[in-house]
Amino acid sequence: MSHYLTLLSVCIGSAILTSACVSPPRPNVASAPEHQAEPLKYSEPADEQQGPTSTDQKSAATPQKETEHSTASTETDVDDATSTVRYRATLIDLMTAGGTAYIIDYPSSGPMATANKSCSEKAAKAEAEDAAKAARSPREAKTGKVASTAKTAKADENPYPDEATEAEEAARAEKVEAVRADCMKQAREKFEADVLRFRRDGSGHIHLVISRRTGSAVKELSVTNVELRQTSGDTVRVEIKEAGLGQRPIMKDRNSFDVKIPNGYSIELEDARFGKLPYIAKVGFVAN
Repeated sequence: MSHYLTLLSVCIGSAILTSACVSPPRPNVASAPEHQAEPLKYSEPADEQQGPTSTDQKSAATPQKETEHSTASTETDVDDATSTVRYRATLIDLMTAGGTAYIIDYPSSGPMATANKSCSEKAAKAEAEDAAKAARSPREAKTGKVASTAKTAKADENPYPDEATEAEEAARAEKVEAVRADCMKQAREKFEADVLRFRRDGSGHIHLVISRRTGSAVKELSVTNVELRQTSGDTVRVEIKEAGLGQRPIMKDRNSFDVKIPNGYSIELEDARFGKLPYIAKVGFVAN
């Protein structure tokens, strides 16, 4: 019995020793820690979970700045428009604007119409006198006789006019036109109020300056102290306060007169001698 117990002990010991030799060594916990699984996390949608990136922030900031700039510009525009509505230049402001001069529109003026009529009459008179003088000459008499005979003859007998007669008629027409042109030139030279200015001085006084223009040269003829008063929507009354320097070539011996302002670039006066005097505004034409 003891023999069997001894064998059993030997067998059990051998089995334990064999398993100990075959089994791999247990890993060192301190040198190789076991991998621990991270707990699962709930992932929200990108547009809900993540906040705006730096690029998104810049993009969002840019429209905001543009919106602020647009709002500021709109407010400025509104302010400018409001100020424009609040202040509107008066007729007197237009007339006295710095650097503004009014140049005579001579072709549309009363002096031009008067000169056309008188010079045409003068030219017609010169033509009649020249024709009468030519009729008294022997050659003109002979030509007249031939012309009278030609009226009774057949048309094919004398189909062409006399060349000498045609040349004389052209010379007379040229002479008549020269008389008319000379008359128009003299009439233009008689009108001197070529440029008007309503000039303010440093004290706020207004001076009516009338000048004559010869080519590019402008010469002051008179300087009159005046006061302007708007009497209607298109009319300004000019009141003479002091005679000033020189003698006015227009609006003589008058204490006041009206200036019509049909638009922002022209004025019109009515003179007792010359009639209608339209002027066109030119900025920078004459130094103020």
